[in-house]
Amino acid sequence: MTRASCRIRGSTSQTSIDDERILAAGDSSAPSDLPFRMSAYGAGCLGAHAADTVLSRIAEVTPAPVDLSFPAMCISLGRRAGVFQLANKDDIAISAYIGGRAGAKLKEVSCNFSVRHLAVEARKPGSHR
Repeated sequence: MTRASCRIRGSTSQTSIDDERILAAGDSSAPSDLPFRMSAYGAGCLGAHAADTVLSRIAEVTPAPVDLSFPAMCISLGRRAGVFQLANKDDIAISAYIGGRAGAKLKEVSCNFSVRHLAVEARKPGSHR
């Protein structure tokens, strides 16, 4: 089984192409058959979008398509070394990166931001757009 086969193929609103009652969220989502890179960032954004899709359906409004970009990717090699690689909107790495201790620190900041984002969303549902 490939990684892509473990995901729900859906429309740009994350609705399953097989059953409109099924909505994919987070890493299980493959909108328009183009799965995003699995990450805390992507899962959080796609989860929020899935919630927006549900609210749109309740309001009988056409759900907005997913518009997600990955501005960077991070790799931690321990607390003292890492790489923070910048990317274009289509998640393709560009030649700009930050490595070493600074790269590791940026990776740590990125992870802390994900946790803070979830806490803010829990206190104020719908704050993530």
